[in-house]
Amino acid sequence: MSLLFSIQMLVKDKIQDKDLLSIGTATNIQAIILAQQAASIAAISAATAAA
Repeated sequence: MSLLFSIQMLVKDKIQDKDLLSIGTATNIQAIILAQQAASIAAISAATAAA
């Protein structure tokens, strides 16, 4: 939860810079981290179901 909040604050700061490249990079980083969290949850759920 705190990681997601930190990412959102970072993206907000980057958007305030009004630099298009920074905004795109920040959005990509956020999407990658969210995908990583979803994959972790799926792996934990699969391991729990198998146990």
